[in-house]
Amino acid sequence: MSPQHETQRMKRQQALAVGRIDTASTLTDTLISIVNAIRDQGAPEDTFEHLTQALTGLNQTRRALAAASRSLYRHSEEQP
Repeated sequence: MSPQHETQRMKRQQALAVGRIDTASTLTDTLISIVNAIRDQGAPEDTFEHLTQALTGLNQTRRALAAASRSLYRHSEEQP
């Protein structure tokens, strides 16, 4: 395979990976909305605490996914 074809193949793979990361991020946003709605409906104290911890973890996951997506996108754009 020529270097140009290899570069194009890598760019396609990276674009696919960015798309998958963005899909995971969207699903994480959906989970955050659902957990927020459940928590806001009034849960017992121990359940409320667990839901709050879950939200914290989901928010951290969302930030990590966004950072990974940006990093991979920038990396793919920097390649010739």
